Amino acid sequence: RLVASDPERFLFRPASWDLKLDPTALYGREEETSQLLEAYYRATSTGGPAADGGSAKEMVLVSGYSGTGKSSLAWNARSRFVEEGACFVAGKYDSMQQIQPLSAVVSAVDDYCDILAESDERIRGARKLLESAIGDRGRTILSSLIPNFTKIIPLDEDGGGPETTRPRVEGREALQQLSFAMRMLFWATCDRARPVVLFLDNLQWADEVSLTLVHDLVTDAAIEGLMVVGCYRDNEVGPNHPLTSRLLADVRRSGGGVNVVSIRTGNLPIESINALLSDTLRLTPRTTLPLAEAVLHKTGGNALFVVQFVSSLRDEGLLRFSLSSRGWEWDIEKIRSRDIADDVVDLLTSKLLQMAPEVLDALRTAAAFGAQVQEGLLRVLERAPERVGSAAAALDVAVAEGIMTKVGGSAYRFAHDQIQRASYLLVPESERAAFHLSVGRSMWKFCTKDEIEQYLFAMVDQLHRGSSLITNHDEKVALASLSLLAGEKAWAMLSFLPSLAYLTVGIGMLQDHDWIFHRDLCFSLFNLCTRTEYVLGDFDAMQGHLDEVLERADTLQEKLEASYTLVQSMGARGLVTDAINTASAILAQLGEPLPNVNATEDTAKQEIEMTARLLATQTEKSMLELKIMDDREKKEAMKFLNLLLLFVYAEKRSYFAVPVCKMVRLSILHGVCRESAYGFACYGMVLCGVMRNHAEGYRFGKLALSTLDRFKAKDQLARVFGTVYVVIKPWREPIQASLPPLKYAVESGLAHGDIQHAMLYSNSYAGIALTTGKPLGPLMEEMKAQSRQMIWYKQHFVHTLGKPARQATLNLLGQSADPTILVGEEMDEEALLNSKEDSVTVCLLMYSYRMWLQYLFGKYRESWDSREKSMEPPFKETGSMGVFNLFPALCNNTFYSCLTALALARDEDRPEYQEVIRETMAQMEEWAALSPWNCKNKLELMKAELAFFQKEFILAARCYGLAIELASNHHFIHEQALALERSGMFHLEMGDHVTASSLFLKARDCYKKWGACSKVAHIEE
Repeated sequence: RLVASDPERFLFRPASWDLKLDPTALYGREEETSQLLEAYYRATSTGGPAADGGSAKEMVLVSGYSGTGKSSLAWNARSRFVEEGACFVAGKYDSMQQIQPLSAVVSAVDDYCDILAESDERIRGARKLLESAIGDRGRTILSSLIPNFTKIIPLDEDGGGPETTRPRVEGREALQQLSFAMRMLFWATCDRARPVVLFLDNLQWADEVSLTLVHDLVTDAAIEGLMVVGCYRDNEVGPNHPLTSRLLADVRRSGGGVNVVSIRTGNLPIESINALLSDTLRLTPRTTLPLAEAVLHKTGGNALFVVQFVSSLRDEGLLRFSLSSRGWEWDIEKIRSRDIADDVVDLLTSKLLQMAPEVLDALRTAAAFGAQVQEGLLRVLERAPERVGSAAAALDVAVAEGIMTKVGGSAYRFAHDQIQRASYLLVPESERAAFHLSVGRSMWKFCTKDEIEQYLFAMVDQLHRGSSLITNHDEKVALASLSLLAGEKAWAMLSFLPSLAYLTVGIGMLQDHDWIFHRDLCFSLFNLCTRTEYVLGDFDAMQGHLDEVLERADTLQEKLEASYTLVQSMGARGLVTDAINTASAILAQLGEPLPNVNATEDTAKQEIEMTARLLATQTEKSMLELKIMDDREKKEAMKFLNLLLLFVYAEKRSYFAVPVCKMVRLSILHGVCRESAYGFACYGMVLCGVMRNHAEGYRFGKLALSTLDRFKAKDQLARVFGTVYVVIKPWREPIQASLPPLKYAVESGLAHGDIQHAMLYSNSYAGIALTTGKPLGPLMEEMKAQSRQMIWYKQHFVHTLGKPARQATLNLLGQSADPTILVGEEMDEEALLNSKEDSVTVCLLMYSYRMWLQYLFGKYRESWDSREKSMEPPFKETGSMGVFNLFPALCNNTFYSCLTALALARDEDRPEYQEVIRETMAQMEEWAALSPWNCKNKLELMKAELAFFQKEFILAARCYGLAIELASNHHFIHEQALALERSGMFHLEMGDHVTASSLFLKARDCYKKWGACSKVAHIEE
């Protein structure tokens, strides 16, 4: 029946004895292939699970023992993906090149950029989006890592401002910036109609940065149509392996709708081995079954072992092609009795030993570099006089034998990593260090300057593997210098573990007297090592190296870099007071001492007065034309002050004005630098929030923006924009105008590595949007996305700060049991109040939102109690110096304090209510003159409620009407709804039921438009 159905296969014998075994052929993987394709269809379907609220993202992980066909599964599905319109790109990690960071991701994304560059239609629309999203810094990072990225967006010459526009962004911030740029690349170029399959092989050898990038790509809800497929050896990946403990655990915890599909490839069953032999030998399955059983017995069904074992039978004549019968024959008894290696590596090793000496030598050399070696690198090694023959020519023989493949015309790759391992084992273990050292020295000696840059990681890796045999101290120092270059390059690529490995070996090459004769080298190695250990959170090792630097340093300049890292690390470890004291001590040594941090508030006022006297000598024009700061020590002082601001604001807010004023005075006396922009913005914040000098604060906000633009200091943009558009601008401009700049500030902070400020002002954006009446449904979706980002970036304090606003929004949406208490999906207010970990600021925010909600739902006594609690210590001090220093929160709090007092005063006219009414009315009168757009409608509603209380009914009716009209004109729909509701209550009490009913219906419609379902239900009741 088989012969009749497929005569071409069984009747027409091959005319040659050549045995063509395809190591990538797929047998017995129908179920696994189906799982892979189903995941692809889910990831790319426009009407699939994402549309129904299910999983929108797919990650497929294929596991199994080496040689079981994991990679073949993905490669065989490639044609199906491409037929469906997908772009398939792949990268492979290498056990010998784990020190080379991002190797597989970079290779895959570089291929992707090359494909994109060939499709002008696909990239044309995405190019502008990509340019604006990633900025100059992101473009520089991607271009340095991915050469073909410049085919999409050419890298412009740096035409920046007075200082470089590409400041060094360090540590985790730099890694986050790379992540953002990479995500934006896929976001702009990939969707469900133009999907991408990113295949990463050998994930068990992936570096930390690669796993982080994979996580970010997979969990980013904005990226559609991307499916990541990864393969790994499950026998090399335990529960503590980064792939399991970090990538998989974090993906599953992220809550971002990622479906992880796990596929395991085991050994081939007898049916699959028989099908392979039947197809290869062109014989019926019944004929090949005894051979298949023998092969299974010898190999256990490991796919690679099967292929190599059958190939060895051919080589030894146990499987042969008969010219007389024009078919394949074998001696089954000899095959069954044949001794065989324990595993495929031993089998491959014995096979390799039969090859010519020059081929063996070339294979050993290639294997020393890992799974793949560049032909150009081999050409460098051939320059050594002792080399005879061409390594590339010898490897061509290996290509012909199927041991290696030629890729891209310029590199040789082992057909399987087990073949590479077998080739490497040809070098006896006792000789490997000397072998690597010899290869590394040849590269070092015969590489040109450009080739050293090109092959730096490979060369240093070879030298490091043999460094224990180096005895000449001059060579050790030279290797330390080379290790520093490699460490710096890996750092620039944001690969901190490889960088640390290079630097550690470099430090190990040094001796005590090198601190005298090679002082700059020693400081450079140790300083970069401490920064790397800080990034990786290895504070014990960092402290040891820091102590060494500070002990060896003779001058202040030699101490500065280590001291900066020390202050950063103290802040990261929660030692904020120590960080402040250390930074203050360094500033004193730089000639810029600060008053004692425990000084009274009078000290801050004196600093403000001193600064004001100096500013009196300047005009607006002269401030805009201040010279560029060129004093090195003053620039260092500005860096430390800039770092200090965050710590002071967190720990000692009454002292905040002191370093701010110092930054302003330094900028006036010694010129401006990129940090001056933030100094000016914070001074504007002090003027508005503490001194109540809003006009002058507004002027400094504008000066901060001008200075930011002057230096094109995009790394400072998030913090400057956040300060200006949250704290300063709303005192004079419509609050809604702050939302687009704040959104841009968040995006810029993510793009330029300022994650902390990006997430901080992400909260500010949400809080301000809530006070502007932005539709609650879409706003809640934005809040949830921001919340996921905060968790991923480990901004836990900032995430907690946003909980009251998120829960208040959920309450208004009707997604809580009681809309007047903050208990639900986001938080439990009682648990928060009892927690010792949460800050005073979080509790203060909780009381503020609770007061607002309780007033809205008519619980005036509870609203007053919430206000009173927010006025008690320690909240009172925090309110005066912290969150309620910010206009939106301060204005909202004042507004609802007054309305609550008026509502209670109608039932019981108590002195404390009258006092609050007087103070808040006077305050809102002042603000309405400053910012009529933001405050006038609020003032009119307060006047209406006061007139109602005082029984001035004609005035009350007029003021209600004005409040409704102004809220509508100024696009505060939530306050329009409130004014309509309060006016309805007024008319109801006046006995005008028709007007009251009409007003209540209009209020309900406004609340409905806002999205406040719980208020709609409250009105209808």
